[in-house]
Amino acid sequence: ILSGGTPSKKEAIYWDNGTIPFFAPTDYSGNIFQISTEEQITEEGLVHCASSLFEKGVIIITARGSIGKLVVVGTPMAMNQSCYALQSKTEEFEYLYFLTRQLIESLKAKGSGSVFKSIIASDIENSWLCIGSDEVVSVFCNKVKPIFESIKENTLEIAVLTK
Repeated sequence: ILSGGTPSKKEAIYWDNGTIPFFAPTDYSGNIFQISTEEQITEEGLVHCASSLFEKGVIIITARGSIGKLVVVGTPMAMNQSCYALQSKTEEFEYLYFLTRQLIESLKAKGSGSVFKSIIASDIENSWLCIGSDEVVSVFCNKVKPIFESIKENTLEIAVLTK
């Protein structure tokens, strides 16, 4: 479980002319892949915040605000402290995406009857999920990878056309 952080907004050098997408829950648009963000930070901003630069295929979970929303990093980006990131041990992130969706549903079910205000790291760490064998995961990912690639290509095309 990886976390994020925001560089100081008081330091213009962290934000002005930034080129690194900086994900916040308000950037969630319902797409599986996150290609762009409203704000961008500079290399200096990345060095001075608690976020890493997350590579393609990392899963981001919104923990506050729009709680429990998921995106797959479609272009390298950093994120704020209202999110968690999960990285697959292999390049096959597709299984992790669906496993994380199941995790979120499980957390919501546990919270029914009470207000589901946020997700904290221990919610994720203390959850039990059924994980398939390496062979099952590999077969699954090989089946869905072309679909995910099409979704990503379409998302990229839409982003270009709407600029």
